[in-house]
Amino acid sequence: VLIGPASDPAGVKGSSDIAAALRAIKDRKAPFISRGDRSGTHVAELRLWKDAGIDIAADRGDWYKAIGQGMGAALNTAAAADAYLLADRGTWLAFRNKANLGIAEEEVGGVLR
Repeated sequence: VLIGPASDPAGVKGSSDIAAALRAIKDRKAPFISRGDRSGTHVAELRLWKDAGIDIAADRGDWYKAIGQGMGAALNTAAAADAYLLADRGTWLAFRNKANLGIAEEEVGGVLR
């Protein structure tokens, strides 16, 4: 799932196109937290940036933070920074410090939407 702040600074909530959502996050330089730890979720995130036509290694700026930690730490960091991030649904559902974060996009039937 793509998690994001209630304020939705990139304007992606409810969009049905993850590539367009990621491009909007990058274009608007909306805060994005990455696990940055080579986990399955991080590898999936990198693939989604690539599928969106974004070379995140070259195109990231201050808005993109790779923290090199697990999902709990990434969710806490995103909650504190009002940032977007990709998370697995199970961890998101169990996560208690949601602050003002919510699901902006979700995977249904194997397709992130």
